[in-house]
Amino acid sequence: MNMKNAIKDGFLIAYKDLLTFFRSPARLAVFVIMPLFMMILTGYIFPSESSLQNTDIAVSNAGGAELDSMILHILKEDIGFKVVNASGVEDIKNLIKEGKVSGGIVIPSDFAYNISHQKQSHVTIITDQTNPQISMLLSSVFNKLIENISTQLAISNVNATVGNQETARNLVEPITIKTEKMVDVDPDNYIEFMAPGLMAMIVMTSSMTGLASAISREREKGTMDGILAAPISRFSIIIGKSISQGVRAFIQAMIVLILAVALFHVKIFGSIGLSLLILVIGIFSFMGIGILISSISKEQETASMIMMTLMFPMMFLSGVFFPIQQMPAFMQTISKFIPLTYMADSLRRVMVLGVGFGSIATDIYIMIAYGIIFTLLAVPLFSKMVNR
Repeated sequence: MNMKNAIKDGFLIAYKDLLTFFRSPARLAVFVIMPLFMMILTGYIFPSESSLQNTDIAVSNAGGAELDSMILHILKEDIGFKVVNASGVEDIKNLIKEGKVSGGIVIPSDFAYNISHQKQSHVTIITDQTNPQISMLLSSVFNKLIENISTQLAISNVNATVGNQETARNLVEPITIKTEKMVDVDPDNYIEFMAPGLMAMIVMTSSMTGLASAISREREKGTMDGILAAPISRFSIIIGKSISQGVRAFIQAMIVLILAVALFHVKIFGSIGLSLLILVIGIFSFMGIGILISSISKEQETASMIMMTLMFPMMFLSGVFFPIQQMPAFMQTISKFIPLTYMADSLRRVMVLGVGFGSIATDIYIMIAYGIIFTLLAVPLFSKMVNR
C-alpha cells in the first residue's frame, strides 16, 4: 500500500475516532471540564499581593497616636486587610495558632514618641509559618509598608534642617532603582507565567494518555482486531490514532488559552500563528511516547501506571509550575532531557516576551527530534504488538 493511501486511511480512522468521541456526552463533558477546572484553580490558587485582600491580620496598637492610626488606615483601606485587634505578641501568636489570623504586627506604645524625639523605634511582625507562601507575602507587604513610612519620616526630618524637599529626598535616597519592563506584563499576575506552561502540560497529558489509553482500550475490548482485519496498514492506524488525539489535545490547549485571556486578562505579545505551530510540534513530540507506552503495555491499567510514572516528574521538572532556575543543579540537568521543558519554554517566550522563530529555533528542533526518535522507536514495537 502506498503512502498516499496509508495517509488517506489514517484520516478515515481519525474521523471515525473523533465522531465516536464527540457522540459521547460524558466523555465530551470531561474533555471540556478538565482544562476548565485546571485553568480556574491554577489561576486563583497561587497567592500574590493582590490576593492578600480580605486576609485577616491582627494589630496590637498600644500607643494610639496619629502615626499609629495612619498605619492602621493603610492596612485597612489601601491594602484591604481585615484587621483584628490584639493586646500584644502573645495574643497575636494565639490568634495564629487558633487559625483566626494569618499574621500580625505589633506597634509599641512608645512608637510615635521615639520617632518624634529622633529615636529609633521598631515594630514586630509575626506570620503563620505553616503557610510559607502567605507568610512570605505578608512579611514582604509589612516590610515594604514600614520601609516607605521610614523613608517619608526621614525625608521630613532632613527637610526641616535643609529647607528643601528635593535635597532632603536626595540625601535620604541617594540611589533609587528603576525597573525597565521588556513587555507590559503585571509582575503580580502569576498566571502570565503559568498559562503557556499549562497549555504545554495539557498537550502532553492529552497526547500521551489519550493515545496510549485509546490503543490499550481497543486491545482489551477486541476492537483492535476488527481494525487489523481491514485492508489497511499498521502505519495508517498509527496516523489515524495520532491525528485523533492530536486534535483533542489542540482543542484543550485552545480552551486553556481562551480562559486565560477571558478570565485572567493574559496578554499575548508574540505571534499567535507561531504559538499554534509550537502546539502542533509539541503534540508530535509526545505522540511517539504515547505509542511507545501502548506498545509495551498489554492492559490499559499498565499503560496508565507507566504514563503517571513518566508525567508526574515531567510536570514539576519542566518549569510548568515553578522556574527551573530555582531547582537544584541535578534537577536542572534532568529537565534538559524532558520535551515538555522545551515546549513550555518556547510557548512562554513567544506569548510573554513576543520573540520570533529565530529565538526559539533550538527548542523547536529539539521537540522535532524527540518526536522523530520516539516515533521511530514506537512504530516497530507497535507492529510487533498488533501481530502478537
